[in-house]
Amino acid sequence: MADSMQPLDFRESFYERPNQEWRCGRTRDDKPCLVGPSLRGRCQATFECRPMKKGDRWHCARSVLAGGTCDQGPLPDGTCSCRIPPCRPIRNWRARLRVAGHGVAALSIGLLLIVLGGSGRLAVIEPGDLTFQHSAVTACGDCHTVSADDALTWPGVAFGESTEIADSKRCLACHQLGGNSLSPHSMPAAELALITERGSKPSVPSVPMTLRISAATTGLKHSQSGELPCLTCHREHKGKSADLADVSNLRCMSCHQTKFASLSDGHPEFTDFPFNRSTRIAFNHSTHFDTHFHVKEFKDDAPSGCNGCHVPDVNGETMLIKEFKVVCSNCHTDQIEGKDRASAKGIEVLNVPGIDTESLADEDVFVGGWPEEALDAETELTPIMDFLLSADPKFAAARKLLADVDVLDLSDAEPEHLEAAATIAWAVKEFFFDLSTKGMPALEERLRVAIGRGIDTVDLAKLFGLLPIDAVRSAAGAWFPQLYGEVSARRRGKELPPPVPEDDQESIKDENKKKPVEQMDGEAWSTAGGWYRDEFSLFYRPTGHKDALLRAWLDVTGVSAVGFTQPEAAREIFELLADPKAPGRCVKCHSVDAVGERPDTGFVVNWTGARPVRDQQKFTRFSHRTHFSLLDEEGCLSCHSLGKSVARTDRSKSRDPKRFVSNFGPIKRKACAACHRKTEAGDRCLTCHEYHIGVFPPAMVSAPKVMTKSKAGTSNYTKGR
Repeated sequence: MADSMQPLDFRESFYERPNQEWRCGRTRDDKPCLVGPSLRGRCQATFECRPMKKGDRWHCARSVLAGGTCDQGPLPDGTCSCRIPPCRPIRNWRARLRVAGHGVAALSIGLLLIVLGGSGRLAVIEPGDLTFQHSAVTACGDCHTVSADDALTWPGVAFGESTEIADSKRCLACHQLGGNSLSPHSMPAAELALITERGSKPSVPSVPMTLRISAATTGLKHSQSGELPCLTCHREHKGKSADLADVSNLRCMSCHQTKFASLSDGHPEFTDFPFNRSTRIAFNHSTHFDTHFHVKEFKDDAPSGCNGCHVPDVNGETMLIKEFKVVCSNCHTDQIEGKDRASAKGIEVLNVPGIDTESLADEDVFVGGWPEEALDAETELTPIMDFLLSADPKFAAARKLLADVDVLDLSDAEPEHLEAAATIAWAVKEFFFDLSTKGMPALEERLRVAIGRGIDTVDLAKLFGLLPIDAVRSAAGAWFPQLYGEVSARRRGKELPPPVPEDDQESIKDENKKKPVEQMDGEAWSTAGGWYRDEFSLFYRPTGHKDALLRAWLDVTGVSAVGFTQPEAAREIFELLADPKAPGRCVKCHSVDAVGERPDTGFVVNWTGARPVRDQQKFTRFSHRTHFSLLDEEGCLSCHSLGKSVARTDRSKSRDPKRFVSNFGPIKRKACAACHRKTEAGDRCLTCHEYHIGVFPPAMVSAPKVMTKSKAGTSNYTKGR
């Protein structure tokens, strides 16, 4: 066994006390006294021993370590005869180091107080230059909650509670990142948890050791609220040319639950990228490529490649669809204009419904003149007419009462049903009376009540396609010859004027039959679109692609029905126009998306293809423009594999954009990893991914409106609003 560092037997070794600060001054000569200095460093030595008395004699008690008993022995009075000269105690090395440390600390503090008390104190503690983007920041307090001007607050900051979250909130004065700015990925916690739960597994089971060490040592800096400070990823004061957005892959992997080495080594496989919803324009690539483009009459107009229909946006990311007149009009214009349509080429907007007025007259329920031919035609109110009349509560109540009654045969109807039918008849006549006498303001008032909000002139013009007043008046005059007198008398509470005798009616019809030449009907005349009358209805024929009237009605009736007087009537209009075979064929190509999970939340028609959202940052970004030069002879098919067996999906039944079958298969990870390696195109996470996800408009400070007086005394704006 090895010898101990110090003999512990009192006969062989002094009992050294290393925790005592002072030592005997004779230690330098290896002859320290046994008494030693006091705790305050004063010499306590007097005599070499304290004699012991045995009987009547004094005996020397000097220690063996000090030479044993002396020859002289004690004095007769018992005093030791060997006096120890006083020494100057010395500090041990431990005490010397502590004193030196205190001295250095005191000197350092003194120097700091001298330096920091001067005018150049900030230059001394400057951690480095800011990036050029932050060069306008001149004071530490602009970014740090604890101002650098008050040095007394620094110790509290250094050893107190962290201010990283409070400092990060000052970043938001310039960087607007939504309502969850400091949350991971700027996303709500619930949404992020759902994405984490659905996260894909790595393509290789093993996790590199470097990632394990990084995850174990780095740790997350979440606050109690789950927020992350900006400095977790962004480090300032590294020079003017430093890249604040440069984040290493290890930094990303230290947080992510799914860990892998790189894109080519362990990155999860792509599942449905880049298709996360159905296309907004319902275009089946397979049927067009395999069938339609080979038809003889369309073959010459078919595109020769993908660039015949698609073009990248200004940033080169989103592939836009070219205009209709460039890529679609040669084949689809006739369908939209209804040239080969067997049924009505226009939309029945306003009409006179068939009502059994004879049965009403037999029961002394008078509604004035009513065209008998409407009864023979068995016409019903159009959805648009029904929607406009529903602004009248009496009409709505009558319609509800007659829901299961055949108004074309009222011979056995109950009295309340007869009154309800009369209410509907008068509502129709008063509608045409108001429209003929008041014009568009009458429509505006009914629309305002029906949809529960105001409507401006532009929207009104779109909804009714600048309905000409002459068309309304001529139709009303033909259908109701005594309209003005009957409605005026009814509103004044007077008796109705007598109906026109049948002989006079027949003479009027005979006069109408006397035509110098045969004239085409209204539908054939309106080949360019517009309004025309056919029997007891006013039709509107679409003017071609982007018809304003069809789009306006689909937009108005497709939104949430909250506030509508009769939401069912609005939904009926939408379903009529949203039929892929309806006049105009809007929804044949423009898909319809359900706004929410419930039908009453409304629908939205996608009038345009996919377009980049301004100021939006998506998790994955890709630039088509930078990859065009890398394509081989297969072109776009190098990445996008066309599904030959994909059948056309019926979006008219399922309007959920998340339920779809894509024409193309998802892009394979290996297609990207073939180039994106560390030694080639690079495999940094930020090459393809954004951290902050959402729509983040730039922070803008508006200038106040300044008024100045001109020479003439009038006020002029000198600043824009």
